[in-house]
Amino acid sequence: MRPVRRPQLSRRAIAGGVVAVALLACGAASAGSAVGWQSIKPGGNTGCAHGGRFAFWARLADLTKLLVFFEGGGGCYSYSTCAPGSTWFDPAVNNSDSPARMHGIFDLTDPRNPFRDWSAVVIPSCTGDVFIGSTDHTYRQGGKRIVIRHRGWYNGEAALHWAFAHVPSPKRVLVAGSSAGSVGSAFHAPEVIEHYGASHTSQLGDSLAFVFPHRLSLTEYHGLDHLPPWLRGDRQLRPGRFTMASFLARLIAHYPRTTFARFNFRNDEVQERFYAADGGKAAAFPGALLAAERRLHREAPRYRSFLECGRGHTILPLYRFFSLRAEGVSLREWTARIAAGRPVRSLACSS
Repeated sequence: MRPVRRPQLSRRAIAGGVVAVALLACGAASAGSAVGWQSIKPGGNTGCAHGGRFAFWARLADLTKLLVFFEGGGGCYSYSTCAPGSTWFDPAVNNSDSPARMHGIFDLTDPRNPFRDWSAVVIPSCTGDVFIGSTDHTYRQGGKRIVIRHRGWYNGEAALHWAFAHVPSPKRVLVAGSSAGSVGSAFHAPEVIEHYGASHTSQLGDSLAFVFPHRLSLTEYHGLDHLPPWLRGDRQLRPGRFTMASFLARLIAHYPRTTFARFNFRNDEVQERFYAADGGKAAAFPGALLAAERRLHREAPRYRSFLECGRGHTILPLYRFFSLRAEGVSLREWTARIAAGRPVRSLACSS
């Protein structure tokens, strides 16, 4: 494995952000207006799994409110899951990743959308490492080999540094993500919380509980290299012992002003597929998910969850974000309250 250096924003990316900020300052767009999305290619040491170029999307609107969103994109952890043509992850960034093509929290025309006037940075997944990779790793199968550029951590960092430079002092910040981005949003949340110390920051993961039959090592990604310094000596978070529930419980205890929350479908068919690939039975996933949720509620009483019945996967960038309800409460309102720093209770479907 060959480690790579910290990301650096290219001059073009920085210039693009400066131009956008200048337009806002000159009155070309006011806070809350539907400023268009711009694609930013940070260059440097960012990149995608098979060597393609990485890009993220940004939108500068109301600079007092910032949404940082990590997209879904699957996972890659073996020759068969990482090889070209794999159905396990998305290895490239293209126009299909544009938030202009998404719905739910990215529908800027729907008055029900609580984020329609927020500034936002949207970070695609193209490295198969849930945004925690920082190395090149060679996967082998028989006489075949493939080198994967696990650069997800650096891709996320490049987008965050752009956000820090161009949205300098928001009052409210939501760090969210769907599928692979659910895990990525939690791993990158500490840096956002620390950077925007005076802001109210919340974290919301959507549809990846990162529950498996076995504890995780994540060494193929160098993933645990990016734990916050105050967690690096924790025995329960070492390679071969890591669980997402342990990680989240420690984040929640360390950041008492931050709400950490997750949404999951109880019978999520995508999470069942990954659970089975790790040696478990797909039918056992719902029980494992419920056990992880119970553990989090027990060890971290401030943790909040929204558990929906069904086999769906992801909700935040979909039409259904506006209509889904549990215990008489809409997911839209529940999410809006979390982003606003208002209290919510955990919810679950009734069947």
